[in-house]
Amino acid sequence: MRSGLTGENEIKIFILYLMDQIKHGVRYDDIANMTYESGYVGYFDFADVFSKLIDSGDISELESGGENIYNITQRGKAIAENLEHLLPAASKTKGIAVAARYSDLKKSGASHSHTLEEEPGGYRFKCKIIDKPGDDGYEKEMLGVSLFIKDRATAEKISEKFSQNPGAVYRAICAMLTGDAAFLF
Repeated sequence: MRSGLTGENEIKIFILYLMDQIKHGVRYDDIANMTYESGYVGYFDFADVFSKLIDSGDISELESGGENIYNITQRGKAIAENLEHLLPAASKTKGIAVAARYSDLKKSGASHSHTLEEEPGGYRFKCKIIDKPGDDGYEKEMLGVSLFIKDRATAEKISEKFSQNPGAVYRAICAMLTGDAAFLF
């Protein structure tokens, strides 16, 4: 086991914490890679603990398109939310960054929108990413940005790039605001 997480229970909480951040089902290889990339869980520890999480009902497994997809269950979410305070802050920060790279806004049910309007002296680009309603029934705005851009070509390029990959824009903003490039790579 790598430094940072001191036992099986912390590893369980960390895996559930990662899966709770993603908000959609993932393949085994993806969740395994996320834990390795975090630098806090080794291969054998992950394999052992992950199977225990399935056996205990904290993670569910279903076949989709010929491959197994894993989802965090309500029980697993409750564990992640109630016990995340036991994880070292650095592992949570790194975990959020790693999970953001694997998160697919379409699979998670999030929606995005943007507008580009001409204003005196330039253009106003506005964009939003809205998470699907949670258990509380409320949608959560994950991102809301308004930018003034002076030239049309740059404004159109920004609009096009956001439309093509809003998740990458979200990760880039998180990376810039936290000063942590781990959100990007």
